Amino acid sequence: MPLNEGAIIDQLALYERSIDGIRNSANYASNPDSLTIAQLPAVLHYIPEFTMEQNRHHLGFKTTLSVRSILLAVPRETKAGQLKFLENSVIPFGQKWRAKFSDPDVINAISAATGGIKVWLTKGNYGAGDGDNLLSFGNTNYLGYVMEFIFTDS
Repeated sequence: MPLNEGAIIDQLALYERSIDGIRNSANYASNPDSLTIAQLPAVLHYIPEFTMEQNRHHLGFKTTLSVRSILLAVPRETKAGQLKFLENSVIPFGQKWRAKFSDPDVINAISAATGGIKVWLTKGNYGAGDGDNLLSFGNTNYLGYVMEFIFTDS
Protein backbone atom coordinates (compact mmCIF):
# COMPACT_ATOMS: atom_id res chain seq x y z
CA MET A 1 0.00 0.00 0.00
CA PRO A 2 1.44 3.42 -0.88
CA LEU A 3 2.31 5.84 1.89
CA ASN A 4 -0.49 8.26 2.70
CA GLU A 5 0.70 11.52 4.25
CA GLY A 6 -2.72 12.34 5.70
CA ALA A 7 -3.14 8.99 7.45
CA ILE A 8 0.42 9.13 8.79
CA ILE A 9 0.14 12.61 10.29
CA ASP A 10 -3.33 11.88 11.71
CA GLN A 11 -1.95 8.82 13.50
CA LEU A 12 1.02 10.73 14.89
CA ALA A 13 -1.32 13.48 16.10
CA LEU A 14 -3.63 10.96 17.74
CA TYR A 15 -0.85 9.44 19.82
CA GLU A 16 0.87 12.77 20.53
CA ARG A 17 -2.40 14.09 21.99
CA SER A 18 -2.32 11.15 24.41
CA ILE A 19 1.04 12.27 25.84
CA ASP A 20 0.60 13.80 29.29
CA GLY A 21 0.81 17.58 29.09
CA ILE A 22 0.09 17.99 25.36
CA ARG A 23 -2.93 20.19 24.73
CA ASN A 24 -3.13 19.72 20.98
CA SER A 25 -1.44 18.04 18.06
CA ALA A 26 -2.59 19.15 14.61
CA ASN A 27 -4.06 16.64 12.18
CA TYR A 28 -3.06 16.54 8.52
CA ALA A 29 -3.27 19.95 6.79
CA SER A 30 -4.59 21.50 10.01
CA ASN A 31 -1.61 23.42 11.37
CA PRO A 32 -3.00 26.62 12.89
CA ASP A 33 -2.11 30.12 11.75
CA SER A 34 -1.41 31.19 15.33
CA LEU A 35 -1.35 29.85 18.87
CA THR A 36 -2.45 31.23 22.22
CA ILE A 37 -0.91 30.40 25.59
CA ALA A 38 -4.02 28.35 26.40
CA GLN A 39 -3.29 26.06 23.42
CA LEU A 40 0.24 25.21 24.57
CA PRO A 41 2.02 22.84 24.47
CA ALA A 42 1.01 22.20 20.87
CA VAL A 43 2.44 20.10 18.06
CA LEU A 44 2.58 21.04 14.37
CA HIS A 45 3.58 18.71 11.53
CA TYR A 46 5.23 18.82 8.16
CA ILE A 47 6.94 16.46 5.76
CA PRO A 48 10.28 17.95 4.69
CA GLU A 49 11.31 15.14 2.36
CA PHE A 50 10.66 11.77 0.83
CA THR A 51 12.89 9.33 -0.97
CA MET A 52 12.16 6.58 -3.48
CA GLU A 53 14.47 3.66 -4.20
CA GLN A 54 13.88 1.19 -6.97
CA ASN A 55 13.36 -2.36 -5.71
CA ARG A 56 15.26 -5.29 -7.17
CA HIS A 57 14.44 -6.29 -10.72
CA HIS A 58 12.37 -3.13 -11.32
CA LEU A 59 9.46 -4.46 -9.23
CA GLY A 60 8.34 -1.15 -7.75
CA PHE A 61 9.80 1.29 -5.31
CA LYS A 62 10.57 1.58 -1.63
CA THR A 63 9.25 4.95 -0.45
CA THR A 64 10.40 6.65 2.74
CA LEU A 65 8.83 9.76 4.29
CA SER A 66 10.45 11.96 6.89
CA VAL A 67 7.86 13.59 9.15
CA ARG A 68 8.66 16.30 11.66
CA SER A 69 6.60 16.95 14.75
CA ILE A 70 7.33 20.41 16.09
CA LEU A 71 6.54 20.72 19.79
CA LEU A 72 5.98 24.35 20.73
CA ALA A 73 5.92 24.12 24.52
CA VAL A 74 6.27 27.59 25.98
CA PRO A 75 7.24 31.05 24.70
CA ARG A 76 10.90 31.74 25.34
CA GLU A 77 10.11 35.12 26.90
CA THR A 78 7.83 33.68 29.59
CA LYS A 79 9.25 34.14 33.11
CA ALA A 80 12.15 36.20 31.79
CA GLY A 81 15.33 35.46 33.67
CA GLN A 82 14.07 32.10 34.87
CA LEU A 83 15.18 29.88 32.00
CA LYS A 84 15.82 26.90 34.28
CA PHE A 85 12.11 26.81 35.21
CA LEU A 86 11.11 26.89 31.57
CA GLU A 87 13.60 24.16 30.67
CA ASN A 88 12.33 21.98 33.53
CA SER A 89 8.84 22.13 32.04
CA VAL A 90 9.99 21.34 28.49
CA ILE A 91 12.90 18.87 28.69
CA PRO A 92 10.75 15.95 30.02
CA PHE A 93 8.82 15.87 26.73
CA GLY A 94 11.81 14.19 25.07
CA GLN A 95 11.48 11.20 27.39
CA LYS A 96 7.69 11.20 26.94
CA TRP A 97 8.07 11.00 23.13
CA ARG A 98 10.67 8.23 23.39
CA ALA A 99 8.43 6.22 25.74
CA LYS A 100 5.31 6.67 23.61
CA PHE A 101 6.91 5.92 20.26
CA SER A 102 8.96 2.94 21.43
CA ASP A 103 5.85 1.21 22.81
CA PRO A 104 5.20 -1.85 20.60
CA ASP A 105 1.42 -1.43 20.94
CA VAL A 106 1.61 2.15 19.65
CA ILE A 107 3.98 1.25 16.80
CA ASN A 108 1.83 -1.71 15.76
CA ALA A 109 -1.37 0.37 15.91
CA ILE A 110 0.15 3.12 13.74
CA SER A 111 1.43 0.53 11.30
CA ALA A 112 -1.97 -1.20 11.09
CA ALA A 113 -3.84 2.11 10.65
CA THR A 114 -1.54 3.23 7.86
CA GLY A 115 -1.40 0.07 5.77
CA GLY A 116 1.34 -2.00 7.37
CA ILE A 117 4.16 0.49 6.98
CA LYS A 118 7.19 0.66 9.25
CA VAL A 119 7.54 3.63 11.59
CA TRP A 120 10.14 4.82 14.05
CA LEU A 121 11.12 7.95 15.92
CA THR A 122 14.65 8.70 14.77
CA LYS A 123 15.57 11.78 16.79
CA GLY A 124 14.45 14.74 18.81
CA ASN A 125 16.20 18.10 18.93
CA TYR A 126 15.60 20.30 21.97
CA GLY A 127 16.03 24.02 21.55
CA ALA A 128 14.70 27.52 21.48
CA GLY A 129 13.31 29.60 18.68
CA ASP A 130 15.63 32.27 17.35
CA GLY A 131 13.41 33.81 14.70
CA ASP A 132 14.89 31.65 11.97
CA ASN A 133 14.18 28.03 12.89
CA LEU A 134 11.29 25.62 13.34
CA LEU A 135 10.74 26.67 16.97
CA SER A 136 9.71 30.14 15.85
CA PHE A 137 6.05 30.43 14.95
CA GLY A 138 3.74 33.40 14.50
CA ASN A 139 6.46 35.91 15.45
CA THR A 140 7.04 34.09 18.75
CA ASN A 141 10.12 32.11 19.74
CA TYR A 142 9.34 28.94 21.69
CA LEU A 143 11.20 26.40 23.76
CA GLY A 144 10.42 22.94 22.49
CA TYR A 145 11.51 19.99 20.42
CA VAL A 146 11.64 19.03 16.78
CA MET A 147 10.98 15.28 16.61
CA GLU A 148 11.71 13.35 13.44
CA PHE A 149 9.94 10.18 12.36
CA ILE A 150 10.66 7.89 9.43
CA PHE A 151 7.90 5.96 7.67
CA THR A 152 8.66 3.38 5.01
CA ASP A 153 6.50 1.07 2.94
CA SER A 154 8.95 -1.82 2.86
